[in-house]
Amino acid sequence: MSNILITRKENCIKCGSVFQAKALFNDKEKFEEMCVTCVARDRLRNDQERAKIASTKRRMDMLKLTPRQQGHTFDNYNIREQQPSKCCSIVRNFLADFKNGNKDNLVLYGTTGTGKTHLGTALAKSVVNDTNSIVLFREFTALMQEIKTAWAERASTHYLMKSLKECDLLVFDEVGTNKNPHIWDKNIFFEIINHRYEHYLPTVLLMNDDIDAWAEREDPRVVDRILENVKLAAFNFQSYRRRSER
Repeated sequence: MSNILITRKENCIKCGSVFQAKALFNDKEKFEEMCVTCVARDRLRNDQERAKIASTKRRMDMLKLTPRQQGHTFDNYNIREQQPSKCCSIVRNFLADFKNGNKDNLVLYGTTGTGKTHLGTALAKSVVNDTNSIVLFREFTALMQEIKTAWAERASTHYLMKSLKECDLLVFDEVGTNKNPHIWDKNIFFEIINHRYEHYLPTVLLMNDDIDAWAEREDPRVVDRILENVKLAAFNFQSYRRRSER
């Protein structure tokens, strides 16, 4: 008798409909509480939530953030003064606009140690968490060296270049650190930016430089495409690192 199923009419605790609940004969207190339809809906919802969590983790791993960068958020950025607060607001507004479909670029420029990388990583993480977008965060000089090394070793850079060109949001950190960029670097940079420009894919540049000085050294084709539709944030205030030394 212990393996015999018995049934009785119950009201589903989810939708309230009447259904034939089942239980084992020797465990009559454990009748089913939900109808088949609600059980299926809950299972689907749980499967979707697990898939969303897995997708977010996979896209977050693609950012390749350092342990320090992983801790960067908008909430822990120092905005006690007016100018840092204004810069943070510009980046937050860019995030809101991006989620609404805006395709503008963003350039954060100015003094080193003022939190441009902090806000850039906070932006990248927020886009990953809040949307289904593919975001890449790369240190510019290291990336150029990675591509050069791959070419020297006759390795394929097809997937790397394709991902840089086609991701939904691309964030380049430490742009302009090379004060005398080689024509090869300029051509690679243009190839990436031109593709993104032609396909309305926004790019974020973070640089410890005056934007006019950067524009004088950079390929004019890149400069024109970046600055055609762009939001600018000038970080022209003292380094937080130097303040902490006092």
